Amino acid sequence: MATALLGGLLFATAAAPAASATTVSAVSAVQAVPEGLSIAITDGKAETVSGASTTYTVTVTNRGTEPVTGELVVAVPSFVTVEKAEGSHLDKAEAAWTVTVAPGATERRRAAVTIRNIPATEVRVNTLATLYDSADRSRILVRATDAKAIRGVTDPAQTVGQKPATVRSATNDPMVIVIAVSAGAVALAVAVVGAVVFRRRRGGAPTGS
Repeated sequence: MATALLGGLLFATAAAPAASATTVSAVSAVQAVPEGLSIAITDGKAETVSGASTTYTVTVTNRGTEPVTGELVVAVPSFVTVEKAEGSHLDKAEAAWTVTVAPGATERRRAAVTIRNIPATEVRVNTLATLYDSADRSRILVRATDAKAIRGVTDPAQTVGQKPATVRSATNDPMVIVIAVSAGAVALAVAVVGAVVFRRRRGGAPTGS
């Protein structure tokens, strides 16, 4: 199993072909993936906001030599609603299709969603695309995640899935204030000592006739 990162799209593949990715999601649960099978999900957008509507496209590709049949599921967070997914078994939280991907072929499915009020605790809007074994939904063949950035939320790439750190203003930080005052006091003391030494040296210098 190989995964890779490109833009905001997770791409998981069973073989080693070139791929793109965002956030690895339960890839460890994938078992005995048919050779050459891969999946990707994207809506072509880098970020989103509360109230936005978008359409995800899921692409399943079979570069192997045998046809693969499975249940393709797009699952969204609790604050997102699936509005339309043609040909699917649809509810508000997911859309599901039965797909067969012939050798050398690609199957695409689309799901239109509405993003409602995004909770303040969220740092990404994560939408899963999973191809399950058609006979056993507990068996994941391949899975991908579109991890959408939320406009106005600080979320560096290395903290995907984690709560972003809060940066406090230096003027409100007591430690910064203490350090600044201490530094100022030291500088003032050095200046005073320097002035005294300079005056004493001038006062003790011999005067010419």
